[in-house]
Amino acid sequence: MVKIASPYLISLKIQYPSGTNLNNVNVTVRVESTNESYTKATNSAGEVAFNLGSTNEFASGWQLGDVFSYVVSYLGFETYGSHTIAKEGGHWD
Repeated sequence: MVKIASPYLISLKIQYPSGTNLNNVNVTVRVESTNESYTKATNSAGEVAFNLGSTNEFASGWQLGDVFSYVVSYLGFETYGSHTIAKEGGHWD
């Protein structure tokens, strides 16, 4: 398959269950097919965004069917998830 360099944006908002935004929390996104990862910290609104098509963040880009995972680390706690870039339509794992 051909890797795609066009934008594929991933946006996450990190909050306490009460709804309080968490700033300066490290979030790592990894493209499983290339094992490339990039880490950013959330802003004051608890938001962070990644672009799988940015060669500054993910040199190999992305392709249909890729799986990306994310890990959020905060004060010794960690949560994670993944998503498949669907070949048709879209869905969250």
